Amino acid sequence: MKIITASATIIEDELAKLTLPERIERCGRICYKSEDKIKPGSAEPFCEKVITRGHNSVLEMSTVSMLVKGDQETMSSFLGLFLLAEPVKFLKVSILSEDALLITGSVRTFRDLYHDKQAFELSAIARGLYRKINFMDGHPIFRKRSQPLKTWVNLEAIAILDESDWESMLASDPLMYSKHKYVAAKFVVNRAVSHELVRHRDCSFLQESQRYVKTNDMEFIRPVFFGDESRYRLEWERSMSSAASDYSDNILRGQCPQEARLVLPNSTKTELIAYTNLDNWRHIFGQRDSKAADPSMREVMAPLHEEFRKRWPDVFGESKEGKQEGSHE
Repeated sequence: MKIITASATIIEDELAKLTLPERIERCGRICYKSEDKIKPGSAEPFCEKVITRGHNSVLEMSTVSMLVKGDQETMSSFLGLFLLAEPVKFLKVSILSEDALLITGSVRTFRDLYHDKQAFELSAIARGLYRKINFMDGHPIFRKRSQPLKTWVNLEAIAILDESDWESMLASDPLMYSKHKYVAAKFVVNRAVSHELVRHRDCSFLQESQRYVKTNDMEFIRPVFFGDESRYRLEWERSMSSAASDYSDNILRGQCPQEARLVLPNSTKTELIAYTNLDNWRHIFGQRDSKAADPSMREVMAPLHEEFRKRWPDVFGESKEGKQEGSHE
């Protein structure tokens, strides 16, 4: 049995250095705790496998931004169509001028639009994504349609943008920037905290699954509620030791992990990646770094909030003594 300290870390810098398939694999393997299988050439087969199985949430771990241009009438029609699609998860549209839109969405969003929304000229977008993702036509991300797309608008240009391109465009507009800038953070927390985190439905989450993970060395998150030498801490350690033994015994008796895990407590360690835009991170910190929040949540959220302040002061410029919002679970 191991007792470890909870943590939260921004991992966007690391992920940004990867190709899109590599990024999806790096995030997706946290679910299966199979990070040791990452090697040159493993990303595309992993993507093929999980997408074929319907594990579509891995496609939410990367966003693509594009600049769309056309005449004023065309762009008004196009904007109206996209506004109708706004309920589609992780799609953000900003008006740059009367003839230009900035559109940011997850790979899954564009894949879903390509499949389900025939009112868009998405064939050009799909071709751009093919090149960026470096997958062949017909890959499960964009399966070929039985019928051609119906073109309702004629667009002059659709450009897939690198982040540096649109960041310079929005340098003077922090509010618009915060809609299109997505950041991934990795949490190592107990199951109670993870249950609260995944309530934030505007986020994308990938979480370590106990269904597939066998371990003879269970990990539990150190509680923040009492000191290391207190009677309550010693009682907690005995309870965790008993739960770890019960879990191991269940595995030895032939139970599979999804059966054996039923004896595990909320203190069991889990890992998850949360991915959302800065605007939503600001809302999350207002809820989860407040005085009313669970102390176990604040243990990881307070230092993470401070890191966001340092990196994006124009978006997270409030002082630590600023107004605190109430917690919501």
